[in-house]
Amino acid sequence: MKEKASLRDRICETGTGLPAVLTIFFGAAYGSVNTYIAMMAAEAHIENAGLFFIIGMLFVFISRPFGGRLLDAKGAFAVVMPGSVLYLIGLLLIMAAHSLTVLLAASVFYGLGAGLLLPALLTWILNMVRPERRSSASATFYNMLDIGTSTGILVLGVIAGMVATATCTGALQLS
Repeated sequence: MKEKASLRDRICETGTGLPAVLTIFFGAAYGSVNTYIAMMAAEAHIENAGLFFIIGMLFVFISRPFGGRLLDAKGAFAVVMPGSVLYLIGLLLIMAAHSLTVLLAASVFYGLGAGLLLPALLTWILNMVRPERRSSASATFYNMLDIGTSTGILVLGVIAGMVATATCTGALQLS
């Protein structure tokens, strides 16, 4: 008789801990940027912010083949580390963006980092399990990406709302 798997075992393949957690963090940032970048750009009076996605996509395409070769030669960690640094630089530039130029520079780093991270995290998770568990490992990757994306959007949306409310309240008190 087949043993019933726990909810945790159905959501996350055993033994995929670190890359699964990193995938959650990536998803949180990815979902939040993709959801809130237009509002951030409008608030900062940045016109043509949609170019962020076009430039970012081009750099995703540029970085993936390079990342794949590096992963094959040196392993996932050799791609995840530089991908994380590039992605973090992109996120920091997004937070500092007050012009289209800075926003597009952010999209270069954001795209390079995402293009390295996403396939490297998936490959890392797949390589951590036995071949017959790869379908479950793939599901783990996408579950963690979805969990990160949805919770990142919700949590950062609440934080942004609280900051906006505090800023407006403070501005009203100064008047």
